[in-house]
Amino acid sequence: MFPSYRFVEPHTEKSVRIGKLSYLWASLLGPVYLLAKAGPGKLLQSLVLSIACMVALFVFVARGLSYVPGELQPVALLFAVIAFFLVHSIRTMTLVKDSFLRRHWTPRPPN
Repeated sequence: MFPSYRFVEPHTEKSVRIGKLSYLWASLLGPVYLLAKAGPGKLLQSLVLSIACMVALFVFVARGLSYVPGELQPVALLFAVIAFFLVHSIRTMTLVKDSFLRRHWTPRPPN
């Protein structure tokens, strides 16, 4: 579910690895992780993604939980938070990969 990647800059042979732990950092830090790992190229898209995920989670907590029976609300909230973090992580990592590919870095098998 969380593939690893390695990108190599063709002129300098600089290598950047993206491993499974990168998905955790991407889910928690979003735009900050993207900026640190891949630069400012897709920063605006990452900010929009993070804000959209926060708003969607807030709307679910404010409105959506009222449709869930009281004893199941903690379980629904837990699953919702996990789902939003997964979506945020995977989409942020897609932006990181796209940023490297747009700058013509070469994808290689991870070591």
